[in-house]
Amino acid sequence: MKIYVFTLLLLFFGCHTALFAQGFSFESMLPINEIIPVEGKGFLLSSSPLSNSDSLVLVYFNQAAKPQSSVTIPLKRKIGALILEDIFVWNNKVVVLKSLFYAGRQTNHLLLYEYRLPDLQLINSEQLTTAHHPFDLRLPFYYNLSPDSSKLLVTIWSFFASDSLAQMELKIFDQDWQELETRQAKLPYRNEKISIYGCRIDDDANCYIIGDVYTGNNLSYANPKQITEFVIASFQNSKSLKSYQIKDEKINIQSWCFDLDHQQNLVLFALYSEGMKVVLEGSTFYKIDKSTKTIRQFTQTVDKESFIAAFEKSNLGFKTPRNRFVSYTLKEVVLKKDAYYLIAENLNLTTDEMRDILVMSIDLDGQLQWMRRLPKAQQFDFGANTFASFAIVEQEENLLFFYNGNAKNFEADHDDRVKSTTPKMPHSRSLSST
Repeated sequence: MKIYVFTLLLLFFGCHTALFAQGFSFESMLPINEIIPVEGKGFLLSSSPLSNSDSLVLVYFNQAAKPQSSVTIPLKRKIGALILEDIFVWNNKVVVLKSLFYAGRQTNHLLLYEYRLPDLQLINSEQLTTAHHPFDLRLPFYYNLSPDSSKLLVTIWSFFASDSLAQMELKIFDQDWQELETRQAKLPYRNEKISIYGCRIDDDANCYIIGDVYTGNNLSYANPKQITEFVIASFQNSKSLKSYQIKDEKINIQSWCFDLDHQQNLVLFALYSEGMKVVLEGSTFYKIDKSTKTIRQFTQTVDKESFIAAFEKSNLGFKTPRNRFVSYTLKEVVLKKDAYYLIAENLNLTTDEMRDILVMSIDLDGQLQWMRRLPKAQQFDFGANTFASFAIVEQEENLLFFYNGNAKNFEADHDDRVKSTTPKMPHSRSLSST
């Protein structure tokens, strides 16, 4: 597995902003929101014009990174609150999901728009489903594609009273948006005490809802020790739900990520500490076996020597600013056939910087294989229009990391300290380093 680093340099051309070196430009500056891969064909960039927050521009690039087409997607309605839910590619079409909330009716509508590739022409729009919801602050819709891309799971969370037991509807659609099946899921938790992280569906239509429940009584202050993660599983050909509670009293969980592995078992990952320590001890993950319906925990400690070695093995020639495994948040997991890759990012609240990316390779039994550091330093301002952090494009054998960086860090004779940048316009040419 090779890791490639791309930094998006900041270039301005009068009132234009160039997207990559080919010179494709727009009349307004377009900060990149998301990079969306189109398998075997190229990728999409979604961008929001600073002069108009009520729309989004979607640009399609071919494999040679040459722009082919673009479309402006409206994000405002005269009545109701409109939210962009997600953009993804399915069945060679670009799918845009929006939700429209009507406060008076207390209804939230999931709206579907399909755009054709490669010309990004709108070919279909319809209302997919509706949720009854008293607030527009909590997401009522969650969705996930099956690994073989044959099915889409949409989970709908509807309720009228906060203190009633949570009920969810699981709708499964095929590639023509025909509803294949609807299942009801009654959770053993009250609406006001749960948070939903998301859902997953495998090729056999086994479905999972992942979230947490607060077991304390004071809802104004949630004690982390009284938060328990859960998985509600709806297995195919089973009328009853199976509930899994994920709690280890000996460790403190910092953050969760989850996905299906290559055997299509659900796996949940986290970084953890112990007691009152601020230094992270390592990683843990839970695997739900789809065949036996059992759950197992795997834990791997990361000692100081391994953490320091991850910095020393960086071939970009930078000194480590610290040698303690602290202030890292697990941001993403990539599950390959023979290994799991955990991607964490360092957040320094003292200097308001998003710093190094740490990649950890874990084997299927939870043992640490190697760690690598991708050095970066990005100044950010809470509430300001800055574009820190990073994006990943997954390839069969490689991981591509995109982020804003100071160009001097990639010069052949750079200093041994990482120079910071304040990312505001993540655009233009890419530089790579293996």
